[in-house]
Amino acid sequence: MMNRTERRDSRTIESSGQARAVVASAVLFGALHLGNLLYRDPAIVAAQVVGAFCFGLAFAALRMPCGS
Repeated sequence: MMNRTERRDSRTIESSGQARAVVASAVLFGALHLGNLLYRDPAIVAAQVVGAFCFGLAFAALRMPCGS
């Protein structure tokens, strides 16, 4: 049986793992837009990458409370 401190530490570890997964997913989502460098101006592509990263974080923020 876990005591209160062990449960809190367990939640912190789980939360930290989720945060890393969310950031990694958002980075990959943004990186997928780097292929547009072949066709577009680099400044526009940079904006797309940043926007895609932010949308990745937003999608995760919407998904996390639902637990789906």
